[in-house]
Amino acid sequence: VEPGANVVVFGLGGIGLNVIQGARMVGANKTYYALVEAPNGNGYTLKTGMYVGRRCGKITSINAARVLVAEKYPNARGEFSVREMELKLKEEE
Repeated sequence: VEPGANVVVFGLGGIGLNVIQGARMVGANKTYYALVEAPNGNGYTLKTGMYVGRRCGKITSINAARVLVAEKYPNARGEFSVREMELKLKEEE
């Protein structure tokens, strides 16, 4: 792996996490993606900064266990507040 390279890791068990750590040690790109499957069977690739959902929440963080999404919603005073939603990722089988 060269500095600045992209590394794709399928599965974030013990081996996958070690591969990511090794890639970061040599300077690989630090963009994380989440591969998710919707209840209807459609698959999606998510990355930080994308907008998702009915309220167009912005993905703020991705790690091995979850995706964090910040959603804006109107409060009782008519102002917009932000709430962070956690989408838990299914562990490897």
